[in-house]
Amino acid sequence: MTHHGGRARYDLRFASRPRALIIQPTTLCNLDCGYCYLPHRRLRNEMPVEVSRAIAISVEMMAEMEHPLEIVWHGGEPLVLGVRKFTALLEPFEELRRAGFVSHCVQTNATLINAQWCDLIVAYGIHVGVSIDGPAELNSDRADIAQRPAFDRITQGIALLRERRIPFSAISVVGPQAPAPRGL
Repeated sequence: MTHHGGRARYDLRFASRPRALIIQPTTLCNLDCGYCYLPHRRLRNEMPVEVSRAIAISVEMMAEMEHPLEIVWHGGEPLVLGVRKFTALLEPFEELRRAGFVSHCVQTNATLINAQWCDLIVAYGIHVGVSIDGPAELNSDRADIAQRPAFDRITQGIALLRERRIPFSAISVVGPQAPAPRGL
């Protein structure tokens, strides 16, 4: 078999360019979840705007209209950056976003969502993913640094998203503490 035949099979199975780019703009998180795997979540290491610009230049070189690249802002907790800093990190991508080459997504614990964040989410067409582990009793490992439960703050953020009609997805950590299916 020739090398070219292998490349053709590869191209059929895998995208010729990434469809998503996951960016960690900060290591800091306002929560201290018992199962978190991030070792530096209490350190405030923030991405400089210059790094965001460099990433945007790289993204522009592989931009295509067929499949916009999804920029996923992940953490730590990206919203701890504040609206002004987060906006500065988004700006280098703005021309690409308006041209339809990129879209943004933020994965958040929702505890910091307020009116200003909602305005930014709407203005930049940001898709929102909320981390929540089910009902309150399944969120016992989700607490802040002072070990105060985070569930009520998470649901307040979700309520504000709903109030503003901002769609969101949810991601959950599933573990042995999950409830048994009803009727068993």
